Amino acid sequence: MKNGISFIQLIFILMLSNGLMNHVIVIPILLDAARRDAWISVIAVVPLYLLLIWMISYVYRKTGNEPLLVWMKRKYGTGVTRFLSLLLALYVVGLAVITIKDTITWVNLTFAPQAPMFIHALFFSLVCLINSLFGIRSISMVSVFLLPIVVLLGFFVMSTNLQYKDYSYLFPVLEYGWEPVLRGMVYAGAGFSELFLLLLIKHHVGVKVTFWRLAILGLIMVWLTIGPLTGAITEFGPAEAAKLRYPAFEEWRLVKIGLYIEHVDFLSIYQWFSGAFIRVSLAFYLLVEIFNFPDGRKRVWVLVFACLVSMCLALWPYDDIGFYLSLTRFLLPGLLIAALLLTLTLTLLALLSSKKEDLHEQ
Repeated sequence: MKNGISFIQLIFILMLSNGLMNHVIVIPILLDAARRDAWISVIAVVPLYLLLIWMISYVYRKTGNEPLLVWMKRKYGTGVTRFLSLLLALYVVGLAVITIKDTITWVNLTFAPQAPMFIHALFFSLVCLINSLFGIRSISMVSVFLLPIVVLLGFFVMSTNLQYKDYSYLFPVLEYGWEPVLRGMVYAGAGFSELFLLLLIKHHVGVKVTFWRLAILGLIMVWLTIGPLTGAITEFGPAEAAKLRYPAFEEWRLVKIGLYIEHVDFLSIYQWFSGAFIRVSLAFYLLVEIFNFPDGRKRVWVLVFACLVSMCLALWPYDDIGFYLSLTRFLLPGLLIAALLLTLTLTLLALLSSKKEDLHEQ
């Protein structure tokens, strides 16, 4: 496959893209909702996550190597395809806007408070646009370069902070019943459910992707969530961790090696920007994949327009408290509902198509 990617490259892309969502964006909200039982929420959602992965693998198998929306147009016509394409595009734009907004907010709050947020958004969106212009191969190759260092830094901060961890903070579980756990499951599910987007790039993957491969990928995403989540609880305590806006970043501030090596939290910048860069680049690329724009000037202008719209929405003048409340009350629950409905719809369409073929053969 000339412009194809391997399954390993797909894992690298999704570990950075979906990993940022689960590792950074979801965790503070999850801690706020479930406190000490946040890690139980992640474990509790795994059976439902595996069911979602089975649905994704079913659609994957039934649609073959054909682009998803091309298959849908052939089977169900232009009207259904356009409607679902619009919903998918809105979902992808939402992911890009949330990522850009959270990234420039973090930059502004942590290490560049004097620089205008417009400048942060402009340069970050521009490099993501350039990467998306070069296509899925560029995104995959950059991911292969970035991810190993991100993983090494993750193990570094985890092992260095072992001296501060008190695992008794994880217990007792269910102290306030199941309600906090159920609230937390909504936010954990919002992060995990976006795995269905791989259906939009499945025709670029040069190997057969089975349920078991996707299940392994899904469990990696669970690990990416539960690791820093339990780290925040054991290092800061459930009450203090729930107050932190960016717990994963605060864990870096604890790192100390001997008497002279500390203040290495600048390394977290590499981790965050690696994930955000791939995530937004992939979101822009998925937009042109959804509408099947061919290579050329039209594709470039669509990407530029998507970049400008995402940047303008991310720069909409509302403060971080308002953004955080929007994530908690509307955006993350909305993303979860949208992902579940889209996945269920695609599964039903694949099932109906299979039954029609069986009837035709009879």
